[in-house]
Amino acid sequence: LAPQLLDVGISYALIISLIISKCCTYLLNWGWADNKINQLLVARNCGLSIPVSFITNIDSKARDFIGSKSSIFKTLKFPIVDFGNKGVGMINTSLIERSMIDPICANISITANFFQKYVDKLYELRIHVIGTDIIAVKIESQENSEAIVDWRLADFNDLDYEEVDLPDVVRKSILKFMSIMGLNFGILDMIVTKDQEYIFLELNPNGNWV
Repeated sequence: LAPQLLDVGISYALIISLIISKCCTYLLNWGWADNKINQLLVARNCGLSIPVSFITNIDSKARDFIGSKSSIFKTLKFPIVDFGNKGVGMINTSLIERSMIDPICANISITANFFQKYVDKLYELRIHVIGTDIIAVKIESQENSEAIVDWRLADFNDLDYEEVDLPDVVRKSILKFMSIMGLNFGILDMIVTKDQEYIFLELNPNGNWV
């Protein structure tokens, strides 16, 4: 490295190390935290309610689960998929209809498949956690037919949003969850049922703001 560039390189290295240590999430933690199974296990241990969840690659087991209750299918990790000539797309959370069971189970042995019991909701929450600060945004997803299962499928401009306060017990559980996950920043998706139960769905370590 040329002497005149050495100081510049040291300065950049110092800035980056400060950003990583003080402002951003460690990359190793981010990778571990992006796994939805890790998220659910930690969330439950921190006192957060979670949906009934099931992972399998066995045809009969999958049919027993999704055939006995209203269920959804979602990805275990990255929802972004390269479809080759068709481009890059996103696999959204999908409600499983009867007509979908056979196609889903046809190739189920190839990989692990992630199913959850569908939970009726009153509204959704997008919860932004920055250090120990929490900003919770209520999303009125159930008033829009395209957003009932997954609010991201609707036009965001057609949804109503409102900043809300969380119960103290939920706030404490979220901060404990983030601490165990080793994250300084994250976006949590939760729902609130008609019985006012707060249910954790997933964490987005690098999620978008609402």
